[in-house]
Amino acid sequence: MFRRAGIVARSDKIGALTLAAKIGDYLKSKGLTVLLESELASFKKEPKNSFPPSELYADFIIVVGGNGTVLRTCASLPEPETPILNVNMGTKGLLMEVKPKNVFKAINDCLSGNYITEECIKISSSINNVKLPDALNEVLITASQPLKMLHFNIEKDGAAFLEYRADGIIISTPIGSTAHSLSAGGPILNSHVEAFVLTSICPLTPLHSIVFSLSSVLKIKLVKPKSKAAVIIDGAHQRDITTKESLMIKKSKHKAVFIRFKKDFFKRRLEGRFSL
Repeated sequence: MFRRAGIVARSDKIGALTLAAKIGDYLKSKGLTVLLESELASFKKEPKNSFPPSELYADFIIVVGGNGTVLRTCASLPEPETPILNVNMGTKGLLMEVKPKNVFKAINDCLSGNYITEECIKISSSINNVKLPDALNEVLITASQPLKMLHFNIEKDGAAFLEYRADGIIISTPIGSTAHSLSAGGPILNSHVEAFVLTSICPLTPLHSIVFSLSSVLKIKLVKPKSKAAVIIDGAHQRDITTKESLMIKKSKHKAVFIRFKKDFFKRRLEGRFSL
C-alpha cells in the first residue's frame, strides 16, 4: 500500500510543473504524504516540503517530464529500487508510461494495486576505483576534443580482449539499446535479456557491436599518450579520463523499477523510438 509519494517534475517546462503540482494536491486529497523535489516545491511555494532527489524517501515516485528527467531521477534516488511512475511531458518518451490526460486514472490504479512492475538492470562503472553513478541507459566514452580519434584497449574478465581506434564507445543496457547505441548501429535488446552491449562510434576499422553477459567485467583504457576523453553517464554525469586511468564496467547490484500497466514493454519502446 502506497502511503508516501515523491514527485519530480521537469523544471524547464511550465506545463510539467503545473501538472506535477496538481498531482501533489490530488495525492494529498487521497490521504498520502507528499514529498516535492526542490524545483517543484519552489514552484508551489512550499519551501518546508522541499527535498533534493537524494532525499526522496517514498513508497513510490512520480516523474513528470521526459527521458532525461527519469534518468536524472534514477541516478539520484536514495533507494534505487523505489517504484517510479513516469508521466510523459517530453518528446519521444521511450521510458514513459502515462499520457498527461490519463494521469489521475493511473494514480488511482496504483493506489488500488492494479499495476505491474518492470525491473531494468543498470551498469556500474568506476575510474581507478572511484565509483560513478549507475547508468540506466549507457556509459559513453568520447573524445574531450572534437574530431580526435581515441585508441582503446579493452580487457574482459582480466584478460586481453580487443584493441582498436574509434571516435568513442557506448556500453548500454537493454533499455539503453534503443537510445544512443541504436543510433550508432547497435542491436536492440529485449528488456529481459541479461546482457549489455558495446557499440563503437565511427571505428577506424569496421567493428560490429558486441553483446556481453552480465557476469562480464570490462576494463577500458586509453592507449595513445596524452589522450583525454570524457566518460558520460546517461547524458548527465561527466568525468574526464586519461591514459593513466582505467574504466571498469560491470553489472550494478541495483535496478530501476518502473510502474507499468501493459506487459508489452518491447513494443512500447519501438513505437516511442520510431514514431514521428
